Amino acid sequence: MKVPAFLLAAVLLVPGCGGSGPSDPPAPREVLVVAIARSDRSTPTSETLEGYLAFFFDRDRETLLSAEAIVDRFDSDGSVFSRELRTLITPGVVPGSGYSEGINVDPGLRFQLNATVTRPDGSNLPVTSAMVTVPSAFEIDLPDEVVEGESLPVTWSVTGAEKVNVAVDGGVFSAHVPASQGAFTIPASAFVGRPQGEEVKVQITAYNTFYEPLGAAISTFEDAEAAAEKFRGIDNVVGGVGVFGAAFTLGHVVTVR
Repeated sequence: MKVPAFLLAAVLLVPGCGGSGPSDPPAPREVLVVAIARSDRSTPTSETLEGYLAFFFDRDRETLLSAEAIVDRFDSDGSVFSRELRTLITPGVVPGSGYSEGINVDPGLRFQLNATVTRPDGSNLPVTSAMVTVPSAFEIDLPDEVVEGESLPVTWSVTGAEKVNVAVDGGVFSAHVPASQGAFTIPASAFVGRPQGEEVKVQITAYNTFYEPLGAAISTFEDAEAAAEKFRGIDNVVGGVGVFGAAFTLGHVVTVR
């Protein structure tokens, strides 16, 4: 059975018999920050998730924290447009809410996250990210049909991207590869057992710093400690540990035959 991190910490702090008494409480660990600015031009357009998304996770209490979060967009003419994330998102896997804002995210522009996070003791924690740029000139090519149980080739071209994520059905299958690779073959296992005529959504996302399909991103908090160590290597957030990414998603519907 996995012991929650805050319970494990409590056990370690209990003084042993004959010890010198309770020690000072530990300093709180960094808040885990996961945020993104995403341009979503996948299909169908009624289901796109374009805009800003941000989560602030208390690793000690294992809950999402309240915050005032703003994303700044830096336009090509030098002007700055700021937008507060006002829509609450309740992921369900952990208590609390994240924040989102549906807004047009233009490819090629720079974005920055600024937030004031409220800790459980009422104190405020300022969080600021590095500037990130949404990739541009993104095009994809893949067949309209796939034979059940066979693989599917995908190719792309893009400007200003570090990596590309290839996802099937919102993350049932997901793979990350260097953007410079320009091609990927979705394995046959992603299409095994699908009935003839089924329409399968394939999303290709070019990104910088960080991106995960929505379901995978939210489930990150189920293993927050592993995520914190992973993000520490690419940490571009001051005031917490985590990532603010920029992404451009295109999509295609493939029919099984």
